[in-house]
Amino acid sequence: MLTAHLHVISSPIQRLCPEILAEIFTFCIPDVTKDFRHISSWNAPLLLCSVCSLWRSLAISTRRLWQTFHFRLVEKYRFEPIDTEFITSGIRTWLDRSGALPLSIRV
Repeated sequence: MLTAHLHVISSPIQRLCPEILAEIFTFCIPDVTKDFRHISSWNAPLLLCSVCSLWRSLAISTRRLWQTFHFRLVEKYRFEPIDTEFITSGIRTWLDRSGALPLSIRV
């Protein structure tokens, strides 16, 4: 266990300063203007948040990751009621995390 922990600490990515790592994170956001049909921009910030507590904290505080909220209502929802509470909660989260930056919402 200790060996695994030391390996993680000595990993080159762990030695990057937070500003550089945050900049790298922004490259994980897909350009939804190119292919909106297959990409959900909400995946990248949430995936970055799930890597480790350091990345979660950094991703949440990197406002540019939360500037776009693009999603599709897939075919399976065609005959089911839309969960507006879930969508509203997601938009609120994105608004909070994007701060004063402009937010792009696309359904």
